[in-house]
Amino acid sequence: MNDKDNNYVLKLSHVILSKIIGFLNKNIDKICFSLVCKQLYQQRDKYIFLNCDNIPQRYSNSIDNEYPRFQLNSYKNLLKRALELKSNCSLLITYTDQPDEKNNYDYIIVISDFKELEIPSTVKKLEFHYLFPHDLDSKFKSKLERSNVNQITLDSRRILFDRFPSNIKDSLLVDSNQTLQLEIQSLPPNLQELRCVSTFILHCTLRSLPSTLRKLSISFQSLKSSIRENLPASLTELSVVFSNDDVIDCNNYIPLHISKLILITSKQHLTKGFIPSGVRKLEISRSVSLEIDIFSELNRLETLDLSRISSYEGRIGRLPSNLKRMALLGCKYDPDIFIFPENRLDYLQIGDFSKTIRSDMLPLCKELVCSFGCDIESLPDGVETLALLSYHLFQWKDLPSSLRTLTITKKTLQMIGGAEGIPSNITNIRLLQSVNRNKYFLRRLNDQQFLLCGSAKYQTNGSGAIINQSDLLDFSLKIK
Repeated sequence: MNDKDNNYVLKLSHVILSKIIGFLNKNIDKICFSLVCKQLYQQRDKYIFLNCDNIPQRYSNSIDNEYPRFQLNSYKNLLKRALELKSNCSLLITYTDQPDEKNNYDYIIVISDFKELEIPSTVKKLEFHYLFPHDLDSKFKSKLERSNVNQITLDSRRILFDRFPSNIKDSLLVDSNQTLQLEIQSLPPNLQELRCVSTFILHCTLRSLPSTLRKLSISFQSLKSSIRENLPASLTELSVVFSNDDVIDCNNYIPLHISKLILITSKQHLTKGFIPSGVRKLEISRSVSLEIDIFSELNRLETLDLSRISSYEGRIGRLPSNLKRMALLGCKYDPDIFIFPENRLDYLQIGDFSKTIRSDMLPLCKELVCSFGCDIESLPDGVETLALLSYHLFQWKDLPSSLRTLTITKKTLQMIGGAEGIPSNITNIRLLQSVNRNKYFLRRLNDQQFLLCGSAKYQTNGSGAIINQSDLLDFSLKIK
């Protein structure tokens, strides 16, 4: 930035700058902002607060050893400070010093009895190691109600007290491979979320659910055995789990006020009338049979997620005009069976694609994700973000000039001959070690150089934090 005296950004107080930077979710964006000029760089510790939600707090004193992917030495103090001030922490209660899940938690407490338990004040989320031997007794409840925990994940262990304390109001999750008969009377009175995170199925009586509940996972059997008016009016998100024997015999099971609906089906046949017309987000998982044009009349539908479908019968056909986001990973993409709206989608994920992609085969979209390997001849104008998550052949010149962010595997980069000819309009690159493996983030600094960051535990082999565009191919060959 030149002409410092006339630059309004440099005249802002650190408090205001910090508020502005707070709207940036990615650390790389915050760091790049501080590199704009010398003053912003030198004063970075006065207005930057790095996001460390996905970094365990216990790494704060061992960043170099536990987090070697963070290569920007002059910003390590900022990361350490953010970790020390982290207030939304997770806790795993375990019986062993080395649980398999140790990298996912801010705190790991090893105890033999609940009387030894001391929950740190910054802990908001609590889980148990699956081999931890104790049921939840009154000693645990006493510790829990004196803590700041507001979210707890249950498994199949027994609950030996009448009711969870009222501070458990955000989420009560169930992670169990067994069907659990949960006593509704034991739920906290102000609970907002009750859901499963694995194969658990909740069987309960709907009449006594907390009136504050916003999100609920429930079996179709429980839904069918009651009436939908018994579901709380506050409920906005509903997940329904079907078993093989469940039959949908009428269309009045789902409350009309549900805005997000998740259907985990088991070969059920879904018709237009079963899905309320006011649904804005719809997810369907596993095996299903679909009535033709089933989604065409859902005029408020904005997000349709079919990425977890394992098999389906039927022709999807016409899609609603308000649709903005669609994921088709679970469906073989065939442009002849999808009738997209004329407006541009914000997001489109396509799965198995047996042909070479041409722009006339795809709808207009802002972000495109290709999850299976395919060759690319051309893409629609207007694509700003492109993720190529498998192995793809293309030429740099065939990518649209609107493209800004590209995700690519190192194998694809090697297949197309490296980064020679990469368009200058591409300012962000996510380089994957392999499909669903470690990622390196590259932010363009100028026509020839990128700022290098990372997101998984690795060594950069001395490559440093700035890399020349001409060296990207050699760099990808070093990734292990």
